[in-house]
Amino acid sequence: MDLELLTGLLQSTVTMAVPLLLAALGELLAERAGVINVGIEGLLLTGAFVAMAVTYFSGAPVLGLMAAGGAGLLLAALFAYVVVVHSANQVVAGIALNLLAIGVTGVAYRAIFGVTGAALTVPGLSPLPFRCSRRFRSSVRRCSPRTVSATSPLSWCPAWRSDSIGRSRG
Repeated sequence: MDLELLTGLLQSTVTMAVPLLLAALGELLAERAGVINVGIEGLLLTGAFVAMAVTYFSGAPVLGLMAAGGAGLLLAALFAYVVVVHSANQVVAGIALNLLAIGVTGVAYRAIFGVTGAALTVPGLSPLPFRCSRRFRSSVRRCSPRTVSATSPLSWCPAWRSDSIGRSRG
């Protein structure tokens, strides 16, 4: 295998794994607090879809980012409502949340764009509208793995130095 191809493959793997690793760190802390949310991938999928759709129609990536956070918040609140108020099993509710997210985002994508199986390009993000787009892209590639490298050790302290989040082992 060509060294350049292998380098590109490893770089893409690390860059694309960052969102999943950050979600896993968040779920680690949630599980230490006693919440088992198997539906975390559904939250990520819904947030990504809402961010893409809002950015596509508004042309403002910051607005898309805020909408993604709001969508994730709403689904997390739905999960909490079902689990706390209706005493549902956390694993079953999480799987249902995943299935709901897959279904709703797929149907909404088809309803809004009328295309399936093809990726859309968001005008504000492709190509990047910055003068220093090459430098910006390389800094994102370097920053994302560094973010995970920094947050992983930081999450160790609250996760393993306490019985549950907020209660020290003394």
